[in-house]
Amino acid sequence: MTTRQPTSPASSDDWVGIPWRAGGSDRSGCDCWGLVRLWYRERRGVELPAADDAVAAAVHDAETASARWEQVERDRMRVGDLLLMRMPGGRVHVGLVWPDAAHMLHILDRMPSRVEAIAGSPWAALITGVWRWRG
Repeated sequence: MTTRQPTSPASSDDWVGIPWRAGGSDRSGCDCWGLVRLWYRERRGVELPAADDAVAAAVHDAETASARWEQVERDRMRVGDLLLMRMPGGRVHVGLVWPDAAHMLHILDRMPSRVEAIAGSPWAALITGVWRWRG
């Protein structure tokens, strides 16, 4: 994990429409963890490790995650927090609180990245944890 100087800030529009690509983590295509990695790289200057569902699932384990991530209550969510979701069938999905605490940025199922409301949406019921990067 490395930290470097973040690039210039981008608007929320810059994050909508990134193509879906399995294992991708750049603007030519991302999966859900890759989109988180790209956002942290560009917005925070943090290079998160590559991961698959098994590694992302480990974030659910507070002991494993505590070195780098702090679990926070939903009412304390802020931009950049990681949203962990358990999809039907048990698959892990991740997104980011962005561009404000009421919305999330994510990418799923071969659709481009998008921003969606959290509260009152089906996504709210799937969220199993909110995690804040503390490096």
